[in-house]
Amino acid sequence: MSYANPNKSRRAVTALQRAQSRRSGRRAQRRAARAERTAATEAKSGSTGSAANNRYAPTSVGGNFVDTGLGTIGGLLEKYGNNSTIANLGVGSIFDIGKTQAQTGLAIAYNDAFLGSLGNYQAGMEDLKTGNAMKLMGAEGAIARDLIGKQGEEQRAGIRETGSENRLNLQQQTLEERKLRADARGAIRSQGARFYG
Repeated sequence: MSYANPNKSRRAVTALQRAQSRRSGRRAQRRAARAERTAATEAKSGSTGSAANNRYAPTSVGGNFVDTGLGTIGGLLEKYGNNSTIANLGVGSIFDIGKTQAQTGLAIAYNDAFLGSLGNYQAGMEDLKTGNAMKLMGAEGAIARDLIGKQGEEQRAGIRETGSENRLNLQQQTLEERKLRADARGAIRSQGARFYG
């Protein structure tokens, strides 16, 4: 890039650098003030640790005991931090608590994963049972439909046969009645002819 006046661009860069250094100075002042407030809060509460731990608010009996115990360990470390035995004991205790919490978290994650897997397995078995039941119900429905169809055909065949037998019987009765009537008429005629003679 070419500028008409190189002195103006140098002045602009210098001004920009000064502004950035002022900003970073303000940031440093803010960080220092925040650290002082955190230290004051720790001194009032008697607890030690990072800012994240200071926001911790125990809500259970166990949490209260852990918080109290850590406060005691922290107080001893502040008071007797130069004594290597107490420092090692305090750091070891805090390390042990952290390790126990990590192991507890792993156990909970394992149980959640195991139970989730078991739930998926159980859901799959239930789906399989439901699918099998639906297949069986479909097969039973097809069998019932076939049986009902065969029964209907047999009933219709029986009705047809019964109807044809009834018709034959009626025809025979009608023929016999006609014969009887004809015989009766013939007898009357022959008897009448003799009577009237």
